[in-house]
Amino acid sequence: MIGVITIIGFLLFGVYVVQDKYEPINNQTEWDKNNMRDINSDDKLLIDSKQTAKSNLPYFISEFQKKSNTDFFTKIKLTENGKTEHIWIEILSLDNDKSIGLLSNVPKYFKNLKYLDTVTFDINKSEDLMITRNDSIVFGGFLKTELEKK
Repeated sequence: MIGVITIIGFLLFGVYVVQDKYEPINNQTEWDKNNMRDINSDDKLLIDSKQTAKSNLPYFISEFQKKSNTDFFTKIKLTENGKTEHIWIEILSLDNDKSIGLLSNVPKYFKNLKYLDTVTFDINKSEDLMITRNDSIVFGGFLKTELEKK
């Protein structure tokens, strides 16, 4: 009897491992689900916040170069297997189209990119910017600010 239970246990574990390898499970937490928004690409608030980010990019870059006690994030459009997400990236280094950062959201659709993966991006394609200190926003978060006004 113990042998049968052991075999069933190994089979179930094997199915779980295979499923995880070939059909990754969405690891979004309730926080991730509750803080994501679906917004049309032609939404006026989105377009306005992108423009605000673009006009504030020189200031953002100059603050990053000061190496102060702050954290810097940008929202970038990423695509994987035909799926697109707009994801926050914590910036590690800035060098135009060779900027490097860590994925700061749990992707909803991606299977290959995961939370805290290192990605290369073009800072000039930023859709939003944010500077934080002690987990508080001190600059940016333009779309979030506009959505909260609604």
